[in-house]
Amino acid sequence: MAIVRNIGVMRQVTLARGRLAEHPVWSRALARADLAGRVVLPVIVGSAVEDREKIEAAPWLERLSLTEVVREARAAASAGLAGLLLFGISDRKDEHAMLASEPDHVVARAIRAVKEAVPELGVATDVCICAYTAHGQCVLFGEHGADVAGTLERLAAIAEVHADAGADLLIPSGMLEGTVHTLRDALGPRRSDLPIAAMVKLESSLYVTHRAAVNAVPITERAVPLIPADDAAA
Repeated sequence: MAIVRNIGVMRQVTLARGRLAEHPVWSRALARADLAGRVVLPVIVGSAVEDREKIEAAPWLERLSLTEVVREARAAASAGLAGLLLFGISDRKDEHAMLASEPDHVVARAIRAVKEAVPELGVATDVCICAYTAHGQCVLFGEHGADVAGTLERLAAIAEVHADAGADLLIPSGMLEGTVHTLRDALGPRRSDLPIAAMVKLESSLYVTHRAAVNAVPITERAVPLIPADDAAA
């Protein structure tokens, strides 16, 4: 088990085996017996953030600049943690989340900066569009409603940028069917060793603070349904 902080609550994340066990960074974490060695620390990095920025809706959370992300990475490595999980936010949004797949945007830059400063630290990234769309949803829209195919294409482009920047783990979090398959096809044989671990989200108050932190729509307005917290699948 791994316990991570900075998204508003303490969460438990299992570093499962499979591709993770074959990856040079995560295999070391899986071999560790101590709790710290399996901890992944989430951080929110913003393109327009100077230093650290308190989040009004969740004042115990902070958005970080690139410089502060590197500082957190060094601290995480010194504490023996397995890695960071990067969430990006943008000051420029549009209907198609185009900035999310720009090679020089904040998440790709953060990946490169962390890997240069602390190469042994694992870097996982959130692969989603809600922080980059003008409407704050995890799916794109067309003339006839939700454009799942277009969304998957955009997620694939984001995944390629993160992979090229040096990410060690991709975590698509939009809960769209076919996402992992689409990302794996986009990355191709050259990136067959890069783990992809889809995130499952519950309809819970524990998720509210994260939506506020990345300037996405509240969970009650999400176009892609969440799993009810009292559902047997949860």
